[in-house]
Amino acid sequence: VRSPLFELVFDRCEWRPHPSQTPNGIALLRCRTQPPEWRTLRDRVSDITRRIGERKTGGEEPHLTVAYGCAPFDGLDLPSPVVWRVTEFQLIRILMGRKQ
Repeated sequence: VRSPLFELVFDRCEWRPHPSQTPNGIALLRCRTQPPEWRTLRDRVSDITRRIGERKTGGEEPHLTVAYGCAPFDGLDLPSPVVWRVTEFQLIRILMGRKQ
């Protein structure tokens, strides 16, 4: 799926629980705001996965996983945001826990 050019600005680091990392979790970079182009792309991906019979879970908001196995921590604002210029999008099927 080709998307229009837009930028995601990751300006916050947050901790989330993750079933495979209990009692620890994962650290994510997150965007406080998402551009309208992201929401359009997200809706298109949801339509595609629904049409091919896949149940989409997670990933509704842009994020980058930066670490696994992290002890819980309070979220923090990044002193210098990470900017990702999106020029294309590829849908990847992840088979969690199946080692495929």
